[in-house]
Amino acid sequence: MSNTAIDPLIQELFEKKAYIGHIKKKTHPKAKKAYIFKIENNIALIDLTKTVDYLKKAKEFAKKLGREQKEILFVGTKQNIGQIIKELCQNNNLLYINKKWLPGLLTNFDTLKKNIERLNKLIKDYNNNAWAKRPKHERLKLEKEMNKLDQLYGGIKTIDDIPAALYIVDIRKEQNAVSEAKKLNIPTIAITDTNVDPSVIDYPIPANDDFAEVVKKITEEIITSYLEGKKNAKKS
Repeated sequence: MSNTAIDPLIQELFEKKAYIGHIKKKTHPKAKKAYIFKIENNIALIDLTKTVDYLKKAKEFAKKLGREQKEILFVGTKQNIGQIIKELCQNNNLLYINKKWLPGLLTNFDTLKKNIERLNKLIKDYNNNAWAKRPKHERLKLEKEMNKLDQLYGGIKTIDDIPAALYIVDIRKEQNAVSEAKKLNIPTIAITDTNVDPSVIDYPIPANDDFAEVVKKITEEIITSYLEGKKNAKKS
């Protein structure tokens, strides 16, 4: 009987079913070559030892960005994932998009900045009760505009410049984010399932991108490394 210890992270990812991919016919050839170890009951299964290896590289990159005081924009808009991204990022003062990636979000950065300036002004006026003397219908209209802009830009209302990297959950759903990152030469970190081409991502992390607990764990790992880098930068 072997006494070889199992990596605790592999064990945790296994228990969260991070290894379960998509059905065989949806398997991407490059994913199969890179990190799928077998097809069982018509389901592609991910080699979690490779997941941890890829994750280590992504964490090292995130830590480097932290040391350099550069920003990562976290992107995850799927219904079961968006709230996780929001909570983790809000708790750590990180940039995020969790509702919808608007086409041209980063490639039309000047427009983005104008919309965020508008949002921040509306929030400031609302908090200062600056609309008090306006008719009720005007107040309701302004509040509706504020809420709409907050849904779209609330997670990036402190953004000053184009982020140094994107962290993405589900690159099929977030194709616009991946495309804009490529156009702007922004490095990408992403959870890559068995149904996508991992070669389009700079730091792919093979895992199921539908299971909330898997996404939460991997995102926490990236955030922790990034914050460690920032902490070390402050000490030096």
